[in-house]
Amino acid sequence: MIKDRGLFFAKAKALIAQNIQGRTFFTRGDLIRFISLNPNVEESVDHLVTLQTLTERRYTDWFEEPDRGRFHPKAPANLNSVWDIASIPPSSFVSDTQIYPIAGSQQVFTCPVCSGDGELIVVCHSCGGGGRRVCYRCAGTGSQVCNICNGSGMRRRFDNRLESCMSCNGSGRKVCFACNGTGSEVCSFCLGKGRVTKLCSKCAGVGRLIRYQAVVCEFKPHEFTEVVSRWGLPLKEMKAAEASSTWQTNIQPSLPLSFSQFPQEVQGAINSVANQAKGLEAGDTRFIRTQLSVKAVPVAHVSFRLHGVPGDAWFLGKDFQRVFIPKVPFTFETWLRLKDWISVGLAILSLLGFVGFALTAPTIYLYGSDNMFWLLLFCCAIWVISGMILLVRRLIAGLILFAVTISILAALIYWVARVERYLNPPDEYTSQQHFFGKRMAWHS
Repeated sequence: MIKDRGLFFAKAKALIAQNIQGRTFFTRGDLIRFISLNPNVEESVDHLVTLQTLTERRYTDWFEEPDRGRFHPKAPANLNSVWDIASIPPSSFVSDTQIYPIAGSQQVFTCPVCSGDGELIVVCHSCGGGGRRVCYRCAGTGSQVCNICNGSGMRRRFDNRLESCMSCNGSGRKVCFACNGTGSEVCSFCLGKGRVTKLCSKCAGVGRLIRYQAVVCEFKPHEFTEVVSRWGLPLKEMKAAEASSTWQTNIQPSLPLSFSQFPQEVQGAINSVANQAKGLEAGDTRFIRTQLSVKAVPVAHVSFRLHGVPGDAWFLGKDFQRVFIPKVPFTFETWLRLKDWISVGLAILSLLGFVGFALTAPTIYLYGSDNMFWLLLFCCAIWVISGMILLVRRLIAGLILFAVTISILAALIYWVARVERYLNPPDEYTSQQHFFGKRMAWHS
């Protein structure tokens, strides 16, 4: 079992620290420093008993499918029993379904859905059968906002005087060019017909169906497990652990079983899984394949303390590479001693720098305050440098911090842009005035 106790304890301490680190936010170095192991180790060999079965169930059923001329009978017409056919079971314990059509049972007939046409004429889903749909440019109103005056009805001349917009006659809206003022347009799916042609899903466009009787062979795998453990270890851990040895054989669950090479508890588990599998073979269901495996797993139990709080750990597998800790020994005092206060301080410092940056940046942007530029630069440096150091120490915490702050910054930029647009609305006629001014200067 354990050959070198010193090497085992060093590995055990590292595995315990790694397991607790993955379930908490502590560093592995702090955990190893505060973990102490009990020198007494309890060893045992636990067993995992697994019975895999593959059953086959047969029955007859009727099937319908498009008649493509590919009907090939695989079962004779004078079939006495569904078990007279030689099926091909899967090579492993997997599900499979095989269909064997019976000769002489096929019936070819016209598809009742499409009456043999292979196509169906249905109502257009886009226009609901009307042939027209609401114009997407004007939303059914028949008019659009004038793009010259932007709906105001007035436009500014080159001499900066206002006049009535000639494009919309001062109304601010023009007739929609897409629908010509009707508010609707011809449906592009049915081209105004209200009906569309689609392939018949029943016969796949063939127009004929074939109905036949077949023998169905359903293969279904089953697995029954029992854990024989001194410590009551869970099934998941026993399956994941590497076995020191595995014994396999084929059995008949309905026959008495006796394996003297195993302890009494293991033999009881074998009989338990066999009794569970007995009920599968009934009626038209038979066993195709069974496999019994007994997996021997070495287990070592070690008691430890995390800053004085007791805990238990089980090491499983051939080389004890897997550790199982049902509950992390964790108290508030442990949290205080193991908390990475440097990372907490870096996070707080980075947040303070971001808050200062967020409060200073809008002031400079909206009011042009040059006196606060150095304060903005200082806050930005604190935010970025502290966040980068935190990212190196704690990758996940640093990524979360940057994601939150950058999201807030994006929302802040959007809000500042909205405020600036409200305070300083853009002149819609600046570009036109600039163009006409240059043109007048060229003529002069």
